[in-house]
Amino acid sequence: MQQPQQEGGRRPSGQGRNRMERAPWCGGYWERLVRSIKVALSKVLGRCHAKPDDLRTVLCEIEARINDRPLTIVSDRPDDQLALTPAHFLIGREL
Repeated sequence: MQQPQQEGGRRPSGQGRNRMERAPWCGGYWERLVRSIKVALSKVLGRCHAKPDDLRTVLCEIEARINDRPLTIVSDRPDDQLALTPAHFLIGREL
């Protein structure tokens, strides 16, 4: 059964579906973020089994490092090295 079409050959509002959420390139930012955390965890912990408190401490340190990475430079002057980080959005300043 075919869907009714409006003028111009488009489907009525709400019946078309955006397929971009299934595209392989969508979510690359999140995948890279997860990979960064996994790599940091494997470097710090290796194969040891950490206690919950130790794991929480390590994850907080990794979170601080991830949120302190530079996203972009704020100024156009080459002598000004201030960079915008995720921490600026979260707490309003650098960590």
